[in-house]
Amino acid sequence: MILRRASIADREAIERVGLDADERFRDAGHPELCDGGAMPPHVFEAAVAKGTLGVAEVDGAIVGWIYEGRIEGELCIGQVSVAAALSSNSSAGSFVRGRTSLSATTRRSGSA
Repeated sequence: MILRRASIADREAIERVGLDADERFRDAGHPELCDGGAMPPHVFEAAVAKGTLGVAEVDGAIVGWIYEGRIEGELCIGQVSVAAALSSNSSAGSFVRGRTSLSATTRRSGSA
């Protein structure tokens, strides 16, 4: 697996991974987390320019991405999306085998 900063050329693959993740939220019973939309072009372009959008590649294909942000000056993960299907022959196949999804949620202190 290769981790690197995203480029403008990665847009279509990043959108595909994000939309795939939306479908899994819907299938897991969380339609409220599935907006069916892609990252707005101006947000995508700004993130690429600032170096706050990263991708994971397996066998030359983008299989995930991470968007970094800040809340009250603190670095945070704005979103992580990972492709549902990774080849069992890929270098990441053993990590995802048998898992259908993984959700990481953070809340501010005092929130329920």
